[in-house]
This record gives sequence, C-alpha cells and structure tokens, in this order.
Amino acid sequence: MDALAEFRAAFPAVAGRCYLNTAGGSPLSTAAHDAVRAFLEQQLTGGDIHWPAWTAQVESVRRSVADFVNASPDEIAFLTSASLASNTVAQLCAQSPGHTILYRREFPSTSLPWLQRRMPITWLEPEPDGDVSIDAILAAIRSDTRYIVISHVQYLTGFRIDLEALCAETSHRRLRLIVDATQSLGAETIDLSELAIDALWAGGYKYLGAGYGIAPLFVRQSWLEAANLPAVGWRSLADPSSMVSDRLELSCTASALELGHPPFSGTFALGGALEVINAAGIDQISSHVERLSDYLRDRASAEGISVQSARSGPARSWLVFLEAPVPNTPAQLLERGIFVGDAPDAVRVSVHAYNTHADIDCLVSALKELKT
Repeated sequence: MDALAEFRAAFPAVAGRCYLNTAGGSPLSTAAHDAVRAFLEQQLTGGDIHWPAWTAQVESVRRSVADFVNASPDEIAFLTSASLASNTVAQLCAQSPGHTILYRREFPSTSLPWLQRRMPITWLEPEPDGDVSIDAILAAIRSDTRYIVISHVQYLTGFRIDLEALCAETSHRRLRLIVDATQSLGAETIDLSELAIDALWAGGYKYLGAGYGIAPLFVRQSWLEAANLPAVGWRSLADPSSMVSDRLELSCTASALELGHPPFSGTFALGGALEVINAAGIDQISSHVERLSDYLRDRASAEGISVQSARSGPARSWLVFLEAPVPNTPAQLLERGIFVGDAPDAVRVSVHAYNTHADIDCLVSALKELKT
C-alpha cells in the first residue's frame, strides 16, 4: 500500500462515500481518535495520577507542531478554536493600535476581532473573480499601517494568496503580517523560518484532521518578548510550578497564552493527526491535492459545468467552486453519497489526500445528471 492509500485508510469515514468537504470539516483519523480515547481511558481509570505524563505528551506534540511549520516550540500555543486564536492575536495588536488591512469577504472570525477593538481599517475589495491581489494589498499600505490580516486560502472563493510573494513585498516594512491558515495547514508546506509572518493559526478540524477543540497558534518569539501578555493565568508564569500569586513573573513563550490547563483531548488528537500527515509526507499530500483539484477543474469544464474559482496560477487552491445546477444541490448530492459544501449559487468542493480520481468522477457524473 502506497503512502496516499495508507493516508486514505486512516480515515474510516471516507470509505464508501465521496467525502469532498474538508473545507467544512475533515473526518477524524484513526490515530487522532485513538489518542483521545487513550487519554479519556486514563482519566476514567486513573484520574489525575497521569498529569505528569499528560503534560509531557503536550510538550511532545508542541515540538511536533513546531517541526511541522519549522518554528520554535516556544512560539507554539494550543488554543481551543481559531476564533480564540484570532482574538488572542488581536489583543496583542491592540497594545500598539494602528492601521490594519483586511479583506472585505474574510471569514468573520478573521476580521471581527480587529473591528471590535476599533482599529482603523482599510478594506480590500474583492476583484471581479473574487480574488485579492498583492498589488491591492501594497496599494492599501499607508505610513501608519501596522497590520495586514488575511487568510492563506479564502473560504468563500478558494483564492490562495502567495505567501512567499507577499512576504517578499512586506518583510522590509514596519508592519506585522498575520495569517489564518485554517484552510491550508495540512494541505501545503508552510515554512515559518522562510516566511516573514508574525502570527499564524489554524483550526484543527479541517486539513489537519484533528477534529474540533484544538487550534495551534504561532506567534513570533520577538513579538512575544516585546509585548505584554493580553491575559494571564497560572500557566502564564515563567515557572508554573512556583504558583506565584503576588507578583508578575511571566513567561514570554507562546504557551503562556494558554493560561490554564492545556486542552488535552484536542492536543492529543492533533498529535495523532500529525503522525498520519507526516507518514504520508506533506510534500506528497500537497502535490496530490493540487493535481486532484486541477483534475476536477478540467473534468467539470469538459462536461460544461462552470468553474467559478481560480483555474490556474498560484491563486488556485484545493477549494473549487462549481455552479449549482439545481436548488439544494448539496442535499441532492448527499443522497447519492457525495458530501460537498454549500455556497451562494455554487457548490464548494474541497479535496484532501484521502480523495481519489474516482471521487471526482463520481461527483462530476452526478452534477451532469442533475444538470440534465
């Protein structure tokens, strides 16, 4: 069995159905499930006697996440959702308020925290094809711009920003680049040692395949050292075991942002999920999802089904939007064992490494049947 076949076999939910909605939520891998189950079994049968082992396991997963994005473990925090991660970073930004650039059609949790903190904002308007260009971002930069906040892959269009090109244009400027990688981390290599990104997060329940309740957050060490922690708890202490309560002896590592006990279940699920990704190889996963999404675009076009997202170049991603031939197309496809996402006047198809060409053929045949 090759690496991609083993990856597919690790997700029981995809057996016997065309699961094409990872952008909405990935199924859980067996390894992630087993990691959580083992933790709950230990809690059931032994209670807190396992605390030292659990905290050691958390740090092991932290190192795995750091290795995965080529960062330091001191730059990785485990939070419970991407929304919480976004708000945490916005709180850091609020310590030095300044002009912020946001995309008008962002996922709400990626933009609302900056609005709520009354940051002065320039909105990037979508281009006719729904994309946002690096030129538009650069044109919006002012002398007082401090933050650019953007998703790596847009949930509503599938547009993928070229992070390398964006960083090349912004790294020499006195601003911070903040990225929501929820729709990309686990599908593409992101090397934070090569990218001038100051903060990045991802919900664990999409391309990471870790389920709900976990969102790894990266914050650049230099920012952590220069900022005040936006909130504190006992695990924000430089030495949490000291239980100091009458003075601020705080850590300047990202784990301090976790405040209290770690989100054990989600963290352990993430550890299991990364084992599955690393076994297949992120480069092989990335190549597969790009080839498969290209195959989907070609097959749909050949059958006269309109492709409504980027079709070529670096802007294309593994989120592909196709015309919806009839009302309630996703529900009708689900009756045929095909799970896709819904979008205004379209269906959102999102492929991962557990998908195959047969999945795409099945989808396109069903859409063609509905269209006729």
